Amino acid sequence: MFVICDDRAQLTACLDRLKSSKGFCEVPRSNLRHLIGNVRILADDDKAITVSANFWVYRIRRAEIIEFIGRYRYLLVKHGNSYKIKSKRVILDIDVLRGQGSISVIL
Repeated sequence: MFVICDDRAQLTACLDRLKSSKGFCEVPRSNLRHLIGNVRILADDDKAITVSANFWVYRIRRAEIIEFIGRYRYLLVKHGNSYKIKSKRVILDIDVLRGQGSISVIL
C-alpha cells in the first residue's frame, strides 16, 4: 500500500504551493533531526546506481516526539560527471502511522 506516490508534476505543484503566501506553515516550526547511516551501493552499472540508506527522523513539536524509522532506496542515473535522483522510495519499519500529517518530514 502506498501512502504517498507523487510524481514530478505533483511534487512541483506542492513546492509552488508551499512557496506561495497561501502555503501552510507551522508556527512555531517543528524541530527535525534526520539521522542517515549504513549507506550502501546495491547495484552499479554504466547508466545507474541503486543505493540504500537507513534513516531515523525525529520530529519534536510542543513536547511531543514522533519518530520515523526505515530506509531510503534511491535510483541514481548518470548525468555528465555526476548523478541525479531518478527515484526515491521511503520504506518505513513501523506498521502504524502516528502523526500522519507530519509524514512529509521523511521525504
